[in-house]
Amino acid sequence: MNDLRLILGGHIFFQTLSSAVQLDVFSLLEAKGSMTQAELQTALGLEQKPLRILMMSLTALELVVKDGDRYSNSKVARRHLCVQSPLCVRDIVLWQHFINYKPLFHFHEALVANRNVGLEEFPGAGTTLYERLAQRPELEAIFQKAMEQISIQANQTLVANVDFSQMEVLVDVGGGDF
Repeated sequence: MNDLRLILGGHIFFQTLSSAVQLDVFSLLEAKGSMTQAELQTALGLEQKPLRILMMSLTALELVVKDGDRYSNSKVARRHLCVQSPLCVRDIVLWQHFINYKPLFHFHEALVANRNVGLEEFPGAGTTLYERLAQRPELEAIFQKAMEQISIQANQTLVANVDFSQMEVLVDVGGGDF
């Protein structure tokens, strides 16, 4: 049942994370060490009630830790949600929010229609997401940054888990900017 709760609440959990990433809450907390709600309110430019809701949600998700009246990053946030971290997944969160979430709303319709109905969320010429994103530079930049983060992390995982000592030649056939 616990897994079902995670699935049913997934949209709320993700949108909470996405909002915090867009506001750069985790990098701010990392730079300052810890902050009160009043300090966060001033730094983020949010009204008291929305900030209280956000911070209560982030605390419930264990992305921030509340100690008295001060908030700081959890270990997970410090490791994966701060721009200061080499393991940061911030761009992946933005990709999910701005590029994946809207088309996924049409998943059932796409299954029934046997076509990529979600592509209609990105107006323009072209029959693929890549062609449509090329016409929206701000979304294309989000996509490219996310792919770079995914590639870096996948390569780190690959190197950590595969023994290459007996190989003489390794060919990378993927794309990328390296």
